Amino acid sequence: MLRTEDISLAQEVLKILDEEELILISQIQEQASGEAQVERVISSLCKYRAAERGKISLDKTSQTAVVIVEGGAEYIYNQEQKDQLRVIQQDKDLQLAIDEKKRNKYYSTVALIVSLLSLIISAAAFIISL
Repeated sequence: MLRTEDISLAQEVLKILDEEELILISQIQEQASGEAQVERVISSLCKYRAAERGKISLDKTSQTAVVIVEGGAEYIYNQEQKDQLRVIQQDKDLQLAIDEKKRNKYYSTVALIVSLLSLIISAAAFIISL
């Protein structure tokens, strides 16, 4: 996932891919602040099909121009942020569903006990009235 400090490098890679058919990974490494940044940029570009990873290069794809038109690295960054927020919301929804099931299990157990007690009291009252 791209960080804000990765946007300029990703944008530069997209610019080179738009002008040429490929960029060597070593060229990206020269411009990057570290290997982690290189991997973040490459994986994000590949995830959005703006590039395809080869053994020694990133290659231009049919989606490269589309991503650039959409906003380039800024577009990818914003989409990844939206995806992350969506995942966080899904996790919250899942936790709410789990909590609700636990609560329902508790209430159903209490309802069963109350029903059994009611049945016992009704049976006792019937027996006493005989």
